[in-house]
This record gives sequence, structure tokens and C-alpha cells, in this order.
Amino acid sequence: MAANSHPRPLSLSTDWLNGTEYLHGLLLSAHSAENLSTTFQAFVSRRGAHLSSAQSIGIKRYKEERKNGRTGPPEDEAKMQRFYDYLNEIFFCGSLKGLCAIKFIDRPFEEDANNVEHYSLALAYTPSTGSKNRMQIPDRYAALINMRDRSGDSPLLDDEGRLTGYLEVLLHEMLHVFFGFYECLCSDGCKTRHLECLGASGHSKAWQLAAMALEEATLPLLGEGLDLSRKISFEQDPSYIVDLSTRALSRFGE
Repeated sequence: MAANSHPRPLSLSTDWLNGTEYLHGLLLSAHSAENLSTTFQAFVSRRGAHLSSAQSIGIKRYKEERKNGRTGPPEDEAKMQRFYDYLNEIFFCGSLKGLCAIKFIDRPFEEDANNVEHYSLALAYTPSTGSKNRMQIPDRYAALINMRDRSGDSPLLDDEGRLTGYLEVLLHEMLHVFFGFYECLCSDGCKTRHLECLGASGHSKAWQLAAMALEEATLPLLGEGLDLSRKISFEQDPSYIVDLSTRALSRFGE
């Protein structure tokens, strides 16, 4: 594929000087959702000796934070920003470094296809989400993840339960941010491919396959399995009713 082709090709490459992996050709708003998804799946599928040094360091720091950082409430934005940094190195090949702010708010909401507002556990805002939402992104950042503060939800949801839930929705939204930053939407053709690969709500085939690979990587790499709510998210997409192939590939256990 030519270097000037459109959308721009993306692949995993190795820096042979230090043995680290990097995303070759990565540019903002330049790649197809399908290419982003397959490259992401290849990166998170690696285990053991195939992990990069940055991944290994990220895993070590993640586990240390999980072990030693359990004092105090989990609704700590600085703590969540640190987890974001670890997860970025472990799963996103460093591609989201310094780009996204994490905020806890009372009740983030979004609009469905009928312009009906409903509340969500978290929402991600990137440069591709429209000018109205871009205005919420803090200075010095290119994206924002608003996470619902669940400290008052239930006395049965303790600090550890809430922190695990926050990490699950953080990973879910980081994957949306990854596509939001790097997918090309420059033309009608690109926008059509976006709908075919990601669907109206961003949870269709390309996202589902990447999220499934990500879920499968959490237990062996983090020492805990995290649930990205793939099925619930896809059921909210209008394409769920007709997209039998994505439902089959996603292995929802139906």
C-alpha cells in the first residue's frame, strides 16, 4: 500500500535499538476504523516475552497502584489519571499519552437517535464529537472522559467495587477516544465507512472486535478480568437488530 494512500495504512513496528513496539504511520484523523481495530487487536493479543518494556512497566505500576492505592475513596481524579496512563502504555501503545482529561461528575448524559436524554456511566468527548461537546474539553487536552460519580449509588457498592467499575468504564471510553482521535472522517466515503464499521453509537464491528480483544487481555495482563459492557452497548445501537455477523463475531454468549 502506498505511503500516500487514503486512508493511511497503519501497522505495528519494532524499534530494534531498544526492542519497543510503536504504531508505524500513526497520524491524527488519518486511518480507517477497520485498520485501527485490527492493529489494536494485534497489539493487545501479545503475552509474556512478547510484551514491550513499556507494557511491562505499565503492568507493574498498575498492579502496585491496585495493591497499595486502596486507601481513600476511588473518586480521585489524579488517581484515575494515573490509571489512564498505565492502561495507555499497556493496551494503546502509548498513543493516548497526555491527550485526555478525566473528570468525575454527578450524572453525565447523552442523547439517543430520538434526541432523548439518558444518563450514562461515562462519556468521551474528542475532536470528532461536534463543537458543542468539544467546548467541554479542558485547556491543554484534546479529549475528555466524564465519569459518573457513583459514591452515592448504594451502600452495597464499596470502594473496591466502585474502583473496579471505574476502571471498566475508563477502558471502554479510552477505546472510543482511540477511534475518535485516529479515524479519518474527511469525506462522505470515510463517513460511510465509519457507519459501516462503528455504527451510529460507535459500538459496532470495529469497536466490538477491539473491545473483545481488550477484555480477553485484561485477566492475563492485569491480573483481573474487566467487563467493557460490550453487549449492553451494542444493544443500544440501531444496527444491533440487523447486524447478525457482528453479533456472532462478538461472542456475547447468547
